[in-house]
Amino acid sequence: MYPKPKTEDLYQKVRNDILRLELSPGEALRLPALSDRYQVGQTPLRECLNRLCGDGLATVEHNKGFRVSELSLPEILELENARAVIEGTLFSRAVSSGDEGWERDVAGAFHMLLRSPAPSVFSAAEDINVWARRHNEFHETLINVRKENGWLVRFRKMLGEQLQRYHLFIQLGLQKIGNANPENARHAAEVFSAAMAHEPHQQLYEIALSGDADEALKVFEQHSRLSSRAFSSLASFSEETDFFALDVSSQLATQSAQEMEALDDRHI
Repeated sequence: MYPKPKTEDLYQKVRNDILRLELSPGEALRLPALSDRYQVGQTPLRECLNRLCGDGLATVEHNKGFRVSELSLPEILELENARAVIEGTLFSRAVSSGDEGWERDVAGAFHMLLRSPAPSVFSAAEDINVWARRHNEFHETLINVRKENGWLVRFRKMLGEQLQRYHLFIQLGLQKIGNANPENARHAAEVFSAAMAHEPHQQLYEIALSGDADEALKVFEQHSRLSSRAFSSLASFSEETDFFALDVSSQLATQSAQEMEALDDRHI
């Protein structure tokens, strides 16, 4: 008999395991196994999994039970398109209403971003960690997240969490491909790195200080399309490889705690 769990704690544990790919895309979520894993009864687990279905992180089928949601190219493109609309709108709103204090914050956040070399998927964990933190701070400053607390900010956070799973999978997948075919992986990594380069963020910085809210929306949409093109290329650069069908469990098993932490808040 397991002790009664705290519902929110259980939900966060299972959710984090999905986001970190410790529960793999498409993996069956069998209640007896999960009960042993999390040391809880099956009733609170079922409630937790139903909640995760509502988050889009799990699915349930009649007579088949629960399963971790699959990854796919159409979904990641849909997520990026939704992000373009939501974060682009927040950015445009910030540009329209931004004062001198906001402009100083943007300049400071961009300066710190420039001090971090844009990483590749093969960068050291420490470098990725620094970039991820400063990159996230720059984007949050652009949309003036400290003054925004409505539904758009909440939707942006939800999208970011979904994309986190994709970004981690892509990095681990490229590492796996790199071990098998370094030349292909080098090309794919270059495409991925282009979306994280300083130049596209320089454009966001310049339009933020221009005060042109309409142009800000257009520039952010272009910025997001760069990300979408990168993901499309990664998924299709090899006719022999179904990128989202790769088994990255061996790469995940060798990730250090520092490397996993470095990827927590990463999004392009």
